[in-house]
Amino acid sequence: MITTTDAANILYTACKNIFGMPVYQAGNIPAGKVGKDGRVVIHAKEYTPGSTWKKGFIEVNLFAADTPHSNADLTRLNELERMATKFLKDMGWHDGTAYRFEVASTIPMENANLKAHYINTKVLFKVLNTME
Repeated sequence: MITTTDAANILYTACKNIFGMPVYQAGNIPAGKVGKDGRVVIHAKEYTPGSTWKKGFIEVNLFAADTPHSNADLTRLNELERMATKFLKDMGWHDGTAYRFEVASTIPMENANLKAHYINTKVLFKVLNTME
C-alpha cells in the first residue's frame, strides 16, 4: 500500500535529485521569503479510487526568488518548468505496490509575500489498486 505521505516522500526524493535546491513538504515549510537558491514545496492531495489505479494529484511548486527589482526571474522559471516536464516522471515499486507519476500540467504563478514566482506543477500520481 502507498499512502499520500508515501507518495509525497517519493516525490521529495525525486525533486532533491532533479532540482538541486531545498525541498519541503506541506507542514514543514519555512517561514519567510524564498532565498536566492529557490525552493521546492510539495503538497499531496487525496487519491481517487479506480478499478486499476488509484489516482491523485500532488502539487510540486518550484520557486525562484524575484530579481532585485521585484520582477520574476523568467529565465530561471523557464529552466524549472522545462526540467519538471522532462524529468519529473517515474515508475517503480514501494512497499510491494507499483506506482507511476508524471507531470499533468504546469503554470507560472506569483507569491508576493515570499517575494518569488513559481511554477505550479501538478503531478498525476497513480498507485496500482491491489486488494490489501
